[in-house]
Amino acid sequence: MKKLAVFTVAVLLTGCASLDRTRVTQFHPIAGSDDTAFSFVTGASRIDSEDNAKAEVKRMKWLDTWIAENNYCNSGYKITSRKPINNGNGGHTIYYEGVCL
Repeated sequence: MKKLAVFTVAVLLTGCASLDRTRVTQFHPIAGSDDTAFSFVTGASRIDSEDNAKAEVKRMKWLDTWIAENNYCNSGYKITSRKPINNGNGGHTIYYEGVCL
């Protein structure tokens, strides 16, 4: 029974670690910005809360992947706005805006 519990916890942790970025985030260039500004939206759970530093590193890695895949901001970028909104079920939706350098 103990082995089953350990296995179940391991599977759950693996599932959380391998969230599909394309299902939990959105990346959009901001219209009229001549491809120099963007918005990025993602969620935060009770575990990966909006003020959790490790979770924020993961969210920024997801953003970096979006930027690289879209050949955007080749000289880097800066986040200009970050706004977490409580979604009413213990988590948050986090809205970011940024500009290319």
